[in-house]
This record gives sequence, structure tokens and C-alpha cells, in this order.
Amino acid sequence: MTSAQYERMWSRGSRTRGILAMTHPTGVLVFGASVPLLCLLAQRSAFDPGLCLCLMLAVMSAQAASGVMNDVLDLDLDRAAKPWRALPAGLISVRRGWAFAASLLAVGIISSALASALSCLLLVLGVAASALYSAGIKRTPISWLPYLVAYPSLPVWVWISTGEFRTPILAVYWIGAPLVLAIHMVNQLRDFEADERLGARGLVQVLGKTRAVAGCCALIAVAPIPPLLAGLRSPATSLLWATAGAALVHWSLLLPMISRPDIHQDVVSFRRMFRALQLSGPLLLFAWLLQV
Repeated sequence: MTSAQYERMWSRGSRTRGILAMTHPTGVLVFGASVPLLCLLAQRSAFDPGLCLCLMLAVMSAQAASGVMNDVLDLDLDRAAKPWRALPAGLISVRRGWAFAASLLAVGIISSALASALSCLLLVLGVAASALYSAGIKRTPISWLPYLVAYPSLPVWVWISTGEFRTPILAVYWIGAPLVLAIHMVNQLRDFEADERLGARGLVQVLGKTRAVAGCCALIAVAPIPPLLAGLRSPATSLLWATAGAALVHWSLLLPMISRPDIHQDVVSFRRMFRALQLSGPLLLFAWLLQV
């Protein structure tokens, strides 16, 4: 079953589920669940549950708002490729879709403002960048760039919002780069043919499917290496073992998938890869952050 078929089956026959699907709930839950762990890593013994709750609500609301805006901006494409979605199916109007996104964003702004004005500003900039991606960047050869900036920015944002910012946290941008690029390519490969028919010229379309799959598999294979190299510099052996454990989980989940000879033709594999990366990616990130 492809991701599109799963989405269609889940939302079929229910206006509420169809509208809820606009928020891209899996991403909302993954990012939301990451915030308490990031707060614990940032604050350690000074952990503030109230602040953590505010940041968690802010991230989930902002992520949901970004998902809704993505669906509104993708309406023309979805009419052709995914007509069962809430907007092309007529379950909600474009005007109400924008109002839904604005309401979610307002919750995120209020929640992040309780932390600090800077936290709020960075959250708004993140949502704006997501909107620019949905508005057209994702259909261009630089489709990878917003991912490379946005994904690693979550821990940086948490460190700033909790008042625990330290320069070493910025290393997350290079340490997470192979993993983030792999996530982006897997996400695009899930809908490669449909996007290509609709004229998309994202990174994977520019590369062509064969080279895109090869590059994606290579990135998945090497993704744990930067955190492991960073762990070798840590004086605490236990932290290196934590990173090594996360790397083993990543490789045990993903290597059997990327080594399949029919991977170019098997669309379902990319959906499974995406789910596996949603587990192994945060594990690698958290293992490295223990050293910061």
C-alpha cells in the first residue's frame, strides 16, 4: 500500500478525519514527542515542565499549521494527483483552510511567546520558510535546502527557547546533513512518478530516479558516521556507546531496505524507509545531543 492509498483509506467517509489529515498528523506527533526529550537534554537538572509544555504545544501547532498551508498551496496539484484530500474533495473551502492554518499558527505564536520574544520570532520564521517551500521551492532543484535548514533547527530552537544556547549545538547542521538529505529524498521518491507527471523539478526529478535512489541509499548508509565521529571526540565512553547503539538501530532498520534489488520499482519501500527514518533519525540526534 502506498502512502497515498493509506491516506485515502484513513480519511475515507469522514469529514473530520479528512480535515484532520490536512495537519499531517504523523509529523505533528513526531516533532511534538521530540520536544520533551530535547528540553530534558537542554536543561538537564533544571528541567522546567511548564516551559516544556509551552514549547511542545508551539511546535505541534506550528507543524500542523504548516501542514494545512501545504495542502492549501498544493490544491492544484492535489486535484490531479490526490483528489480524495479534504480541499479537492470539497470537505473544506480554501478560505476556511487558510483560517484553520491561521488559528493553529496563533496557538503556536502565543505558546512560544510565553518562552521569549526570540523564540516566537524564530517559530514564525520557520513557518514562513515552510510556506515558501510549499509555495514552489519543493518543485525546484533546490527543494533540499529548506529541509537542510529546518530539520536541524528544532534542537537549536529548543536550546534558545530554554535559555541554554551554546555554540556547539550549531554542529547539528553538519552532523545531521546526510540524514536530513536522505529524509528529503525518500519523501520525494514516495511520489516520484506523480510529481514528475505534474511537472515537478525537485531534486530527485533533476537527478532522475536511478541516480536519486542510489544517492538516497548512500546517504542513508553513511548517516550515522558524522555522529559517531563526533562521539569519538567525547571524553565519556558511555556517550560513544549510546551513539553506536543508535547507529546499529539505524543500520538494522534501513540496510535491509536499501539493499533490495527491486527498490527502484517498489514504491512501498520508500514509505517504509520514511517511517524507519522517523525512528532512527531522532535516536541518532538524541544520542549526539547527549554529548553537547
